[in-house]
Amino acid sequence: MIKRLFLFGMLAISSLNIAGQSVTIMPDGKVEQKASSASLFLLGAGVPEMSIKKSLGTLVNPSSVTFNNALFELNAAGYNGLEYTSSRAKMRLATSEVWSTTANGTKIQFYTTKNGETDLKERLRISNTGLIGVGTNSPEARLDVSHLSTLNEPTLRLFETGISSPSRIHFSNEGFDSYWYINAQHANYGVNHFAIGSSVLADIFRISSLGRVGIHQTNPQTRLHLSGGNFTIDHSEPKILLKRNSSSMASKLVFHKPDNSEGAEITQEGSDLFIHTGNTKGTGLSISATNKVGIGTDSPAYGLHIAKIGESQGATSGILSIGSDTHMNLDGNEIDSYSYLNTGNKLYLNANSQENVEIGKTGGTGDLVANNYTQLGSSAPKIKQKLIEGTTDVNNSSTQIPHGLDFHKIISVQVHIYKESHVNNTIGEAYYPSGGGLYTYYYQFNSTNITLLDVNTNLRNQPFKVLVTYKD
Repeated sequence: MIKRLFLFGMLAISSLNIAGQSVTIMPDGKVEQKASSASLFLLGAGVPEMSIKKSLGTLVNPSSVTFNNALFELNAAGYNGLEYTSSRAKMRLATSEVWSTTANGTKIQFYTTKNGETDLKERLRISNTGLIGVGTNSPEARLDVSHLSTLNEPTLRLFETGISSPSRIHFSNEGFDSYWYINAQHANYGVNHFAIGSSVLADIFRISSLGRVGIHQTNPQTRLHLSGGNFTIDHSEPKILLKRNSSSMASKLVFHKPDNSEGAEITQEGSDLFIHTGNTKGTGLSISATNKVGIGTDSPAYGLHIAKIGESQGATSGILSIGSDTHMNLDGNEIDSYSYLNTGNKLYLNANSQENVEIGKTGGTGDLVANNYTQLGSSAPKIKQKLIEGTTDVNNSSTQIPHGLDFHKIISVQVHIYKESHVNNTIGEAYYPSGGGLYTYYYQFNSTNITLLDVNTNLRNQPFKVLVTYKD
């Protein structure tokens, strides 16, 4: 009866539409018509319902609907000046599986026709699980949008109607009041930026209108501006890449003090790397493209080039200055130190040493040479030594040896005469071998000479060495 009544109503609507009338269907089955635009009204004291039922087979012998059978379609068409068109807008309610007594999946599809065209195309779909697809007939998320976007036709647009608030997207979980958000605000309504943050920490990540990125910094002043907290890079290949967009510009990593003034910076210019304090060049460490390292200079000339880096507090604690006044060069086989007093392969212990101490003296005559007096202990005398070599007189028992020293400063004299044929080789004063024979002599010195006296004939015409120790 219901189906016949509904069919009768549809036939009545169809006939009345020709006359441009409206139809009202009431719960008692009465049909009321009015002369107006073609309309359909469901009138009732409760909730008006329209029920559509679909089966395959026949009304007498129905069979189950199958996959993608339309259960109901609402089509809209119009007159184009020549004729009434076929459907140009449509809502389609259809099955999403083969139906049984325990499986009745459905989907809803919406169709429209683009301006300037006549083809009806699906624009939006709600799947059997409630997934919404825009531009796709197989949505895989709650909102799945497939679109070839352009600047004027983006895939998604958020428009904030208030002039003081940014457009926002919030992310939250059931049972928690806190949330994460993404927002963006135009410069006409405040600070032009894009931000990611949370209801607890506010903006954590922000990109300004100048393309500057701030982390815990709402007003970034550099390409990457980090502020507050600790930042750790933990990865199998940790890397921060700073890239210049012009050959005339330098890549910089700047560290700021709490008052926002520059504390230090790492700069790369060309293939050179510099570490500076503040923004003053030449005050830190530099590594050149040729792998030369400079301290206190941005133009290292050696493998390790240390410019003047300062002095100590005063003369009592000494002065260490490696730079413009004195400098040290290290190469493969020597240490060369140069002083403002003089030049040469010398090591000056202080400004007054004046070449008196040499390490590795030119010519290889000694590993440690003290050209001035040496004092071993505060109560010991300051001494020097002098070695005199020669040959004893061949005919006389005495040999005079000029010493060239102040007679009163001589502390000791040691004499050795060498007898090449004797088993002991060297003969001191008054040596009497058990086999007999005389190997004797003695010496004395005065203001000009050291004199060997009573030299036995066995020790004449023999080489000698005299070591003289004298004081300051």
